[in-house]
Amino acid sequence: MNEQPIQLVFASTDAQYVHRVVQFVRDSPLAERWQLTAFTNSAALRHYLRSGFPADMVAADAAMRAELAASGEWPAIPTAALCEGPGESIEPELKAVKRLQPLPQLFHALYAIYAEQSMPRRLVEPRDGANVTVVCSAAGGAGKTTLAIHLAHQAALTGCRTFYLNMEIWNGTDLWLGGQGGQGGEVDGFAQLLYMLQSDPLQAASRLPSLCLTDAVLRFDYFEPCRNPEDRIALSAALAQQMIDTIARSGLYELVVIDLDGVAGDLHMAVFERCSQLIYVEEGSQSSERKKERFLAYARDKWGEPFRQAEQRMLTVRRSERVIEGTQQPVAQAMRGRGAHSHAAVIELPFIETWRKRDNGRLLPSSRLRGASERVLAAAGLGMKERAL
Repeated sequence: MNEQPIQLVFASTDAQYVHRVVQFVRDSPLAERWQLTAFTNSAALRHYLRSGFPADMVAADAAMRAELAASGEWPAIPTAALCEGPGESIEPELKAVKRLQPLPQLFHALYAIYAEQSMPRRLVEPRDGANVTVVCSAAGGAGKTTLAIHLAHQAALTGCRTFYLNMEIWNGTDLWLGGQGGQGGEVDGFAQLLYMLQSDPLQAASRLPSLCLTDAVLRFDYFEPCRNPEDRIALSAALAQQMIDTIARSGLYELVVIDLDGVAGDLHMAVFERCSQLIYVEEGSQSSERKKERFLAYARDKWGEPFRQAEQRMLTVRRSERVIEGTQQPVAQAMRGRGAHSHAAVIELPFIETWRKRDNGRLLPSSRLRGASERVLAAAGLGMKERAL
């Protein structure tokens, strides 16, 4: 199903600022979510709102809001106050958004206000929920997080609204993602959602957009890494399932990609039971194969039939790190079938050197990894839902 763009009326007396905002949205992926109608003249703004033209939300600076209030033509739709900074007086029924900030963050804040106050555009019915896929590995360095990020990105490129949920204890994805993780951001959404699930669970789904970030390049939503690792370390199996359910049944997403660390605890089994697809990543070496064997043997012995049922949904992805000398055959392909356990589907994942070593700037999606991710999504049946025209 296609998500209809939000009709945003954007009003400011600063013509240069408005021009910059309009150009940014037009030339970025935000154009898929937002349809802007911009005003720098208050009379034109009032006429537009009075005439009943399409409008789902208004974002206006102080001068424009004063004109609307004086004319008695305040819109009966979600409205954000574009403010210059802390201490500015705003109308009590409005929520403030800092006007001069990076534009991706500005539009994320606007979307959070819109979603909390209206939530009319659900992509899926909450009772159905999003598909949930878990990416895991017992071996470090196999390419698990690389694959999880590219799966989420590739699904998002198809128009599938996607949430990337990193549930590792030591989450280092702020190296790849474009939010404020580790740099004094104001969200810390993972911890805030956990608190809300325990204090006011009925409001958790409606607050979700204000707790997550959106990566403008990768096009999916996510939480920044926990500032206090204890929030993740103390996470119980029941609360983990509740968090996943809140995201999956919010109606905002069609796919949730969970990046899970290699520990085999009760939390992990709870996540395995909740997922619709389990993707195991190995790197093709004998050591990686042995770790996988021991991980599976332990899980079968510890959890019995519930894990065996989850294992039926398991897809193996094997990373190729180098090519055999004198051939074009990857090492991983040459080793296929040597392990003690053989699952029906094994998909090869290319090794991309730049995703192992990061120099300056953010890492951009790899075209080769995107191609492999598309094959994984197709094999798993994830993120490729039919959409109504």
